[in-house]
Amino acid sequence: MNLTEVYAALVSLDIDIVEPGDVFGRDSTPGPGWLPQVDLLCAVFSADAGWETPASIFLEIGQAVGAQLPTLVIAEPPRRLDPALSSIPTTRVPLTSALALHDQIGLFVRTFSGSPSPVSAPVPMIDRNILREIKEDLADIRSNSQQQDPSAAAERLERASLQLITAAGGEAVSIDRDDEPVDFAAWIPGTEKFLSSPLLIEVKLLRRPEVARGSIDRLRAAANSRGATWALLLYFSITDAGGVKIRGGASWPYIMALNIEELATRLQDEGLAQILNNERNAIMHGASGQ
Repeated sequence: MNLTEVYAALVSLDIDIVEPGDVFGRDSTPGPGWLPQVDLLCAVFSADAGWETPASIFLEIGQAVGAQLPTLVIAEPPRRLDPALSSIPTTRVPLTSALALHDQIGLFVRTFSGSPSPVSAPVPMIDRNILREIKEDLADIRSNSQQQDPSAAAERLERASLQLITAAGGEAVSIDRDDEPVDFAAWIPGTEKFLSSPLLIEVKLLRRPEVARGSIDRLRAAANSRGATWALLLYFSITDAGGVKIRGGASWPYIMALNIEELATRLQDEGLAQILNNERNAIMHGASGQ
């Protein structure tokens, strides 16, 4: 397991790192009593470490909880967690994302240390030249929709969406799995207070100005399987219709649906985190069209 970015995040937060091996030696097994000597415990589960939770990890987490030691579980998507850990604060972030790790560990520390939340640095506005290029690419996808292979058009749309999210300050990781609709997961600076894990994003090319309820349900099921509270559907209609119907009630996990063209336009004057927060508020207060 590569913990380079985890260690870097802890160091950047002025947190000294103590591993069991530092106390007992690399070849010995930690016994009871060592956990209270630290201020918090981070239990890290990587995506490539299998699905089972070793008994020794359960023991250490149980000791920490029993000692009322602040404990944070860091689970790298798509790692599933044992239901027995569901009551413990958990964040799902890529172990390669220094920004996401820093923000989530820092947020966790502030919840029990009483430290005031730092004022977030303003998110830089997106480069308008990049926005123009993305809009031109979208227009080209639409104008050539009849001649272009549907799968090729969908791939172009995914690339444009990824470029837009990245240009707006997000960190995105592609998810290449045929058994679920999610195309990539993104960490968006400024959304830490309502997104405790990466935002799962599906990109959808519409041949008709409608998103079927089944599409929303599949994305919702994928978000649920990953323990996510929110997911984002980015859609693009090749019909250039005035409006797209989104069929699917506002239920948990919640789905934000945004027209990628409208998102690109809004990003000229708003930050991505602000847009997502506004969409979240609209859904929570029943103002969304879902």
